[in-house]
Amino acid sequence: TWGLNFLTDHPTTEDGWWLLESRAENAAEGYSSQDMFVWSRKGEPVIAGRQSVAIFI
Repeated sequence: TWGLNFLTDHPTTEDGWWLLESRAENAAEGYSSQDMFVWSRKGEPVIAGRQSVAIFI
């Protein structure tokens, strides 16, 4: 499951480049969660997101 928060009404970049940071917060026993952040080339925050994954066997 992904949750995305757009931090600006019109995300744009001048040259097609974005900076993405992704961090695994937890991964154990069939569960993982990651945080993600995206910035424009100018260093402006554009998106904050979170992914949660559960694997049932």
